[in-house]
Amino acid sequence: MRLEAAITNQALADLPDDTPNPLGAIYLSDGPAARAIERVRRHYEVAQRAWLTAFKHLKMLAEQRAESAIAMALSMPMPARTPAEIGFVPQDAHRTPPRSAGPGLQPSSTRQSDSVLVSPPPRVKNEVHGTNG
Repeated sequence: MRLEAAITNQALADLPDDTPNPLGAIYLSDGPAARAIERVRRHYEVAQRAWLTAFKHLKMLAEQRAESAIAMALSMPMPARTPAEIGFVPQDAHRTPPRSAGPGLQPSSTRQSDSVLVSPPPRVKNEVHGTNG
């Protein structure tokens, strides 16, 4: 709309200063300024309608594309579900009784504390019999 403003400003500058309503005089006149302003407005309205039509069409295409993607996703067969493999452990491994824990794998409730070391009492020589006791 800058073109319309430029034409209007030029037409206002061409009018005499004592015109009581300059804008009304420009629009009601049959001069070149009024015709130019009218042409600019028509071109603007045509361009705006074309843009709105293209935008609506683009929006419709985007909606159709989204709908077709959803329809295609819903029509695809679901992959067959296979039972999960445990890996190298046999399938019936959970049915075997648990093995007893080795000495290093004892539960903490039965394990002696590592912080307390108990040493055996020193051996005393029995003088009477000559044996260690």
